[in-house]
Amino acid sequence: MALRFAVEDLEDFAVLIPSGRVDSVSARDLESRLVRLIDTGKGRVVIDFSNIGYIGSGGIRVLMLIERRLAEHSGRLVLCCLPELIARLFRIAEIEDMFTILPTRDEAIANLGGEPSG
Repeated sequence: MALRFAVEDLEDFAVLIPSGRVDSVSARDLESRLVRLIDTGKGRVVIDFSNIGYIGSGGIRVLMLIERRLAEHSGRLVLCCLPELIARLFRIAEIEDMFTILPTRDEAIANLGGEPSG
């Protein structure tokens, strides 16, 4: 199943909502989509994981690269709505502290200084 994307454009930041599995092939699609958002001036990005059932090492690598790229330009990446399986993977791999991870999309948006959806 191909990775699909929805994007909520919220002024100077965006919420990316991928759906599917982030494996070694689809990780490239995730990276391309995130780079396009950043290149269009979105220095703050939320990724909503509520529709992701799996993320492999390639996807985690993409998240690390995007986190670093945004931080170098005073941007921010916030992850939200991680399914328990993915949250557990982040804990086991001891990478959860590398990211800002919040339980809900509204909390992630508010963390970036935006107005939560009503």
